[in-house]
Amino acid sequence: MSDTLAETQAWLHGAFPLVAEMGLELLELAPGHAVTRTPLARNRNVHGTAFAGSLSAQAMLTGWIVLVRDLDEARLDAVLVQREATVRYHAPITGDPVCRCTLPAERLAAFRAALLEHGRARLDADVEILDATNAAALLTAGYSARMRQPD
Repeated sequence: MSDTLAETQAWLHGAFPLVAEMGLELLELAPGHAVTRTPLARNRNVHGTAFAGSLSAQAMLTGWIVLVRDLDEARLDAVLVQREATVRYHAPITGDPVCRCTLPAERLAAFRAALLEHGRARLDADVEILDATNAAALLTAGYSARMRQPD
């Protein structure tokens, strides 16, 4: 993964063809934090609101970005996957969906420590799904990591 927002976004679009099709834009990227946006026009349902499948994919990826970026910065060669997710929708999204995930440094440090000690680790993360600045849904995702085995 790269250092700048634009480089990371370009990497995501190349690594995940669906991300490019969704028009996902990386708005903020900092240690323990990521914010993404997708255009409603490319991710709407038959009712003209945001499609739940697109919302969950965007939210899952937003949390994944935070964790994979943290592992990359720590120079840990690990495979990171999502093992489960639950989305609670509170209101329809009628504008461009924004997803935000922030994880405290202590939780990320504990995740890395468990990974180093056991070769695998788990972490649950909440990702807010916003309609502009109003909370519309919450994704709770479980991520798992395991260290890659040397060849």
